[in-house]
Amino acid sequence: MTKDFFSRWVSRAAIKTACLLVAAAGFQACTDDYELDNEGSYPEWLGNSIYEELKNPKPGNLTGTFTNYLRLIDDLGYTE
Repeated sequence: MTKDFFSRWVSRAAIKTACLLVAAAGFQACTDDYELDNEGSYPEWLGNSIYEELKNPKPGNLTGTFTNYLRLIDDLGYTE
């Protein structure tokens, strides 16, 4: 009986430890892969805003028209 209890306790402890490790790995902080320049602004390749990118898509980056999204943004007052 003690051997069976001990093996069950070890397996439960192993499962709990594995769950804690998985949970801890999921809470790691994310960081940006780019650095701000000396003036504190973002790199040139990021563009100005999502709205501007949708309004004037650069060839090769975005294809299609985004009139419905732009109209929705304008109607809700989120242009800025």
